[in-house]
Amino acid sequence: MNNYKPIPIPPRLIWREFVARYLPIIVFFIVLFVALALWIRRLTPATVLGEAESIQAIVNAPETGILTELTVRGLQQVKAGEVLGKIVVNDPKTPLVLTSPIEGSVTYLHATVGDRVKSGFPVLTIVGNKPDRIVAFLRQPIVFVPQEEAPVKVRPRARQTAEVLASVQRVGAQLVPIRQTLQPLAARGHTELGLPVIVNVPPGLKLFPGETVELTFLRKPAPKPVTLPSSPQSPTNAPSSAPKTNAPPPATTNAPAPAAAEAPKK
Repeated sequence: MNNYKPIPIPPRLIWREFVARYLPIIVFFIVLFVALALWIRRLTPATVLGEAESIQAIVNAPETGILTELTVRGLQQVKAGEVLGKIVVNDPKTPLVLTSPIEGSVTYLHATVGDRVKSGFPVLTIVGNKPDRIVAFLRQPIVFVPQEEAPVKVRPRARQTAEVLASVQRVGAQLVPIRQTLQPLAARGHTELGLPVIVNVPPGLKLFPGETVELTFLRKPAPKPVTLPSSPQSPTNAPSSAPKTNAPPPATTNAPAPAAAEAPKK
């Protein structure tokens, strides 16, 4: 039976062994984690929420008067030029007619029949049926700013639709308040600033006005260098600038000279 006590190891030797054996592994994993975090944050494409937006028209009262007739209701489809209502200013026989400037749906009625409306007061709002652009906001901190005409993948959230490729139309020049519908649930009710980005609606993708979609911004590929055709080298004995003509020399004629006229005989 071994009755010898183990020899105690000094703390300095334990620390030296830890530094030599385990510290390089710990440092390696820390560097790997930092590099992975930077790669995910900087190099991966940014995905944000966007909202399909269509043309919106507000029909205002041209002059101050009484709204005597309103021929449309909320959510009713109207055509461009369709009569929406009438406003009586002075003479009931000659009312002012309100017409729809665009084709779309009546989304909001600001006044009812019998109300007195002032000049420029909104009577109703019409929204187009087909969205013509998608509005998104890049939240802070902004680590990636897309360029104009950069490719974007668009995918509706509520429907099983494949991703469609679109492009960036315009990037805002300053931060503006983000729409409440595009903010996370925990951040709604608070004002948050973001960078607006306008994306076109891809042809063939059917979206409803106000529908939320997912946008994945891709990095624009670098343009290919344009190679100009090389000009042919001129020979050392360059010909003169005057054009050469291969016309034959003028022909010489051996015709006899005309005889002198004889003097008249006396």
